[in-house]
Amino acid sequence: MARPLRVTHALNSVLRFGLELTALYGLARLGQSLGSSAISKLAWLCALPSVMVLLWGAFVSPKARVRLPIWLRLALELVLFGAAARGIGAAHGVTWGFGFLVVSTLSSWLNAATAPPVSTGAADAD
Repeated sequence: MARPLRVTHALNSVLRFGLELTALYGLARLGQSLGSSAISKLAWLCALPSVMVLLWGAFVSPKARVRLPIWLRLALELVLFGAAARGIGAAHGVTWGFGFLVVSTLSSWLNAATAPPVSTGAADAD
């Protein structure tokens, strides 16, 4: 990979980490808005970020155990970031939610375009 692409990927990785943390916050705010009682608000507040952590760790992260096709990984990222954008929009206004959605979508596409190729292990065995 050319050096400018490595630098771009590294900078995007830092941005994505911030976006992931912001997405957890957005999902927590979305969960808090879903409940009707204090117990159900707390349950949703904990459940939605937990689901994101599980899905992200299993399918999206650089060290994911299951490597999804790129289109499916991007779709999963869009769903997770979209739900988080909804929570951010509900908590801080539509502009902030839409801004988060745009930045996270662009970052996901840039990550897919600049990520180093993943070894499947099959070619390494030969």
